[in-house]
Amino acid sequence: MTTRLLMMGLAGWRRRLHTNSLTFAMIIVAAAALMVSIQLRDVADEPWEKTFEATNGAHLLAFGRSADVGRLADVDGVTEVAPPTPMVVTSLTSGDGSTYALRAIGADAAPLVERPVLTNGRWRQVDGEVVLERSYANTLGISTGDSIRLQRVDGSAAFTVVGIAVLASEAPYPDSQPGVGFVGLDDVAAIQPDATTWGWMQAVRIEDAALVSSAARQAFAVLPAETFLRTYDHRVEDATARHRTTAIVLRALAVMLLVAVGLVLATLVGARVLDRSEEMALLKAVGFTPLQVSLVVAAELLATATTAAAIGALAGAWLTPRILLDSTELLGTVPVAISPGRMALTVAIVVLVVAVAAVIPMRRAARSGVLEALRAGLGRGSSGRVPRRVPLRRPLPLALALKQLLARPARSVATAAALALTVGSLVAGLAFEATVQNEDRAERAELADRAVGAGPEGPAGQRAEPIGGALAPRTPDPVAIVDATREQLRPIVHGFNAVLVVVAVINLLATALLSIRQRRRDIAITRAVGFTPKQVRRAVFCADGLLGLVAALAGLPLGAALFFGVYQIVNGNTDLAVLPPLSQLAGVPVVCVAAVIAVIAIPAHAAARLPVTTGLHRG
Repeated sequence: MTTRLLMMGLAGWRRRLHTNSLTFAMIIVAAAALMVSIQLRDVADEPWEKTFEATNGAHLLAFGRSADVGRLADVDGVTEVAPPTPMVVTSLTSGDGSTYALRAIGADAAPLVERPVLTNGRWRQVDGEVVLERSYANTLGISTGDSIRLQRVDGSAAFTVVGIAVLASEAPYPDSQPGVGFVGLDDVAAIQPDATTWGWMQAVRIEDAALVSSAARQAFAVLPAETFLRTYDHRVEDATARHRTTAIVLRALAVMLLVAVGLVLATLVGARVLDRSEEMALLKAVGFTPLQVSLVVAAELLATATTAAAIGALAGAWLTPRILLDSTELLGTVPVAISPGRMALTVAIVVLVVAVAAVIPMRRAARSGVLEALRAGLGRGSSGRVPRRVPLRRPLPLALALKQLLARPARSVATAAALALTVGSLVAGLAFEATVQNEDRAERAELADRAVGAGPEGPAGQRAEPIGGALAPRTPDPVAIVDATREQLRPIVHGFNAVLVVVAVINLLATALLSIRQRRRDIAITRAVGFTPKQVRRAVFCADGLLGLVAALAGLPLGAALFFGVYQIVNGNTDLAVLPPLSQLAGVPVVCVAAVIAVIAIPAHAAARLPVTTGLHRG
């Protein structure tokens, strides 16, 4: 019997091919986003971890103005040590004459700890040879064998690029300036003979990564006062910040999309129940129980939801490593990892949302009597007591619109909520773009103010001598600084906004068509007592226009709260977060109402053309 009930439930899938296909696609997108957000947090650090191990990365990195940073080797738990390494910041002139800042690190041989991994060429062997970090070389268009010039105190000198290497210590250039290159110890002395201007770096490994925090506390007690210390934990956090941010944003968007899909499905399931009302009435007439009738309704939807969620989870697993491919200056990529646990969690969450969305229409279908189900199938469903009490006062289209909204208040609220989510998402997208511009202005001002290679401010407010003296350019490098996090988020945010708009359109159309079908008898009666087709059309426009206006007004604060909440979670503060211009915010309600009216133009036209005799006959 159960198998037969399931087959009956699935029998109507092809009859509603368009609606089911849209439902299928929405669930796939929501499941994929949820899967990526779950998986991304688990694997975001894998490219960096691979690079860290390949480079024998340091658990503690000390940067200072004297060779005394070598005291880091005296910290308890240190197992491997690289000698203190000198560095100077100078100017690199490429073949086209452009000048860029370069942190020239002195190393005759590749260091034991924090060792660059060559991806092209070889390690330097004689003076006048340099190994460049890969993101720096790629941005400047420099390859092995190219000749560059480095600024020295007594002029400039030619260097040959003999190798390109990957590091785990630095963020990719140009996010991190200046660029990094390795020269010989004698080259450092030739670039800047005054050793008092050199910077120094010390790299050590700790026997147990769990002891890094305690080792760092001890290091601060033995190192010179102005030493900057980077720990393994800080480096992991910096390396995964972009993907952690993407995961948080994806999860927030996935939740919004799931809620929107649930609201749409509540309407679509209601339409399906109405389509099959006569069939359900016959099932009840021959003895089917309410539970069995519910299974007939649920079989089609839950089978669709489970299949779509599984496909979406697989798509999310496939997409995750593609998102991590932009870790271009690290070693290795993340393979496609099909985690049964994460897939099961994703499918379970999506199916639960779908089941919750469908439970009210299914219960209504199961609990209605045989005659009530037959009347619903013929368009004679009750409109409820509230709309009957609404007097038909002028303006008549507005009164009829209120009757339409109050006839199914739960459906009206669900439609308005879905629209409000869409408006809120669009407002958050506008705030995202406004904040990006604000952050760009702040970063450009900071970069120009500090000038690459400058030292920290002294006690009197004057700049300390730059590392390496005054050899570095006094202006930022002439490269376009593209924030990788923002560039990764931009297509995600706007892509989800587009999906939510499609979901909102589907919901509007489904709600309008279902409302007209259920109220065709009422529409026919209003036509019979003197309403013109134009008034009926205006009534439909008024009803959905009111929903659009309410949704827009609710979506404005919702979008602002969503954006500032996610920004706070990601950044720990909202100092640079801003709302879009007032002109954009003021235009949101107008655009929303206009878009709603445009979407429901076809259903409104269909309602106006409904013949009186047909409506009364069906009623």
